[in-house]
Amino acid sequence: MTASPWLIDVCPPHERATALQAIGAGLPAEMRQGLADAVSGIVRSRDSGKASDAIWDGLLVARSRGGDTQPAGTLLGATWVQTFPGRTALVWPPAYDCAAGLALLQAAAQWARGNQVRVAQWLDEVQNSLQAVMLHQAGFRHLADLVYLAAPAVASSNAHLLQGLDFEACVDVDEGRLQEAIQATYRETLDCPELDGVRPLHEVLQGYRAQGHYRPDRWFVLRSGGVDAGVLLLTEYPSTGNWELLYVGLRPEFRGRRWGAVACEFALDCAARGGAERLVVAVDAANSPAISAYVATGFQEWDRRSVYALLNVDSFST
Repeated sequence: MTASPWLIDVCPPHERATALQAIGAGLPAEMRQGLADAVSGIVRSRDSGKASDAIWDGLLVARSRGGDTQPAGTLLGATWVQTFPGRTALVWPPAYDCAAGLALLQAAAQWARGNQVRVAQWLDEVQNSLQAVMLHQAGFRHLADLVYLAAPAVASSNAHLLQGLDFEACVDVDEGRLQEAIQATYRETLDCPELDGVRPLHEVLQGYRAQGHYRPDRWFVLRSGGVDAGVLLLTEYPSTGNWELLYVGLRPEFRGRRWGAVACEFALDCAARGGAERLVVAVDAANSPAISAYVATGFQEWDRRSVYALLNVDSFST
């Protein structure tokens, strides 16, 4: 059997900058900025003692074994499995024309499985048919197309009270009740339904709490007639002027009452009173009722991205 012309290993510290530059060179401009922001955030967190070098364990590089055209050890490409709380990860892909691209993606998938990542996502447009084949061969599959929307944060009246809907801040809501409320909203969902059941709810919540600046008084259980009808989760990104609507969901029996739009209006009011300039959200393009609710409350689309994911279901214990 012919040996592979490259070797793949974890990137040593002194070559991290070079490896990240190789990844960035193959990304669209907006994704390249996202990579730069991710690296800057990690550096700040490490300097403040909130992060360790373990975040770089998923930065993998491919090197030449040597031959007629390249000296042994030449860096051919790189990929980074950036891990997050809640057993998720974002895969920063190798350049689409990297000769070792498939091997790097396969190594990234193997690394994710070995490090108990349940959902590893590729968040980008597939740039050509070769890249699509590489993703498939590495175990990634198309999960959804995401629509990104934003709206100016504007304070509103208490119109939600006229709808028979109350918003109970999660300051005193116990974890079990919150998990039950969220689980009930997953039934018959149109928002990335393939993710239902991939992670236990305590991991889902761990992931949400790690995004932005978490405060329990910005998470809400929606109540109607003494019953938990849904959930609204908000977070703040102070340095950007943005709040994000992380999740909003209603139990099936409470849908079709325009309560999704009411929740959006309430979220915009919270963001405005919290000093935000805008509220942003990402939603599955197949979830037309949710998109209609966002548009009805002033949200406008600003981007779309495809999500390819490696789902490790029941591959390790909880």
